Amino acid sequence: NPLRGRLTRNLIYSTKPFSSANTISDDGKYLINQQMNAQGNPQNVGVAIVKQSAETQPILLNQPLDSGVNGSTSTPESLNFYAKYYKVGSDAAEPGQVKTMVTYSISYL
Repeated sequence: NPLRGRLTRNLIYSTKPFSSANTISDDGKYLINQQMNAQGNPQNVGVAIVKQSAETQPILLNQPLDSGVNGSTSTPESLNFYAKYYKVGSDAAEPGQVKTMVTYSISYL
């Protein structure tokens, strides 16, 4: 299921759209899985957030994001995000749950 946002005004830019205490990776490509395996080790799986128009490229969560929505029509515009599994590190990924959190903030004119 996509994470959806419906915008009816000009969404130009957000200076730091995604924020989350200790769950964004250092390189900004994925959200860190807070769920550990039975031994208390990471499961080597995170979650990347992608735009519908570029599903193979993770949004860099630690950089500004231009949504591409300009609000130039009277029809509401949608900005669709999807959450995708993201393989972390060189060790094998382990099956299990992914638990993480992120906040998305927007600025509009």
